[in-house]
Amino acid sequence: TDSTGRGRIAVFRALQLGDLLCAGPAWRALRIACPLSQLTFIGLPWTEELSKRLGFDRFLPFPGYPGLPEQPFDSAAFPRFLDAMRAESFDLVLQMHGNGIVSNPLVSLFGAKQLGGYYSPGHYCPDESAFLAYPAHLPEIWRHLALLRHLGIPAVDDRLSLALSDTDHLELDGLLADHQIRTPYVCIHPGARAEWRCWEPRHYAAVGDALAHRGWHIVLTGSRSERALAGSVMEMMTCPSTNLAGKTSQIGVLGALIARASLMVCGDTGLSHLATAVDTPSVIIFMRSDQEGWPPLDRVRHRVVCHPKGVMPEQALREALSLLSFSPSPSRV
Repeated sequence: TDSTGRGRIAVFRALQLGDLLCAGPAWRALRIACPLSQLTFIGLPWTEELSKRLGFDRFLPFPGYPGLPEQPFDSAAFPRFLDAMRAESFDLVLQMHGNGIVSNPLVSLFGAKQLGGYYSPGHYCPDESAFLAYPAHLPEIWRHLALLRHLGIPAVDDRLSLALSDTDHLELDGLLADHQIRTPYVCIHPGARAEWRCWEPRHYAAVGDALAHRGWHIVLTGSRSERALAGSVMEMMTCPSTNLAGKTSQIGVLGALIARASLMVCGDTGLSHLATAVDTPSVIIFMRSDQEGWPPLDRVRHRVVCHPKGVMPEQALREALSLLSFSPSPSRV
């Protein structure tokens, strides 16, 4: 920033929901340290609304790049994107996309006055003073706070959060009414971007039935592409449930839905971090013991279930009932 504390700072992180939420505490620290600066987020096109809820002033869509798998590379749009980046003439661009092997050569094309971020030893590092060796050993939230500390910006806290509005809750009221969803309810999210992270639908169904028998309404969540998966869980259940997969494309409505839930049951996916961000207890099923820094920091309110021979429904149900014991018991009809 200049002598007045004003500057034009951009962050590059073209990743998914959980990745953005986990970087939220670092971006909160950045905003507090640079209150007069304009913060621009460069990310996947669908993340514009989310970036605003995480404190950014502006958004620029990223058209993809070879070697970054989150979206197809748009070769026609990419030259125009680079021209726009150079025209911005940012004071600082932070590469917070990952270890930098692919992304550091990319951000070096943005024409910023200064770059900062992560690098992988033995690979290209634009500026040794402003780049931090990627701290793979740390939990994901702390990795980003470590980068900010490296740049002289202290952490405020490591709490995930997502701003929700009255409009979000009003729209949720309509959705709940349309689908005759009663409270209290438990959300079950059976999907994940990587198939190997998905717990078996029959296991989710078993947990759903056990909770439904105890009085909780079961709400299945997911994207449009996960509607069939959620539907398979619904079909395997003997108790009634509601499939909202594909019905909550707006991040605010989805956040409000999870915020009002008594519990979230899901795998290692972005919805686990969303539950943390809106302060809803969760049970998270990890399919591998190597969890790569992604479990929640709070292991009291958010329970990680993992077993080398596979997680059984009884294990997840035990943690779910433990967490639900702190909530008002549902009235039974």
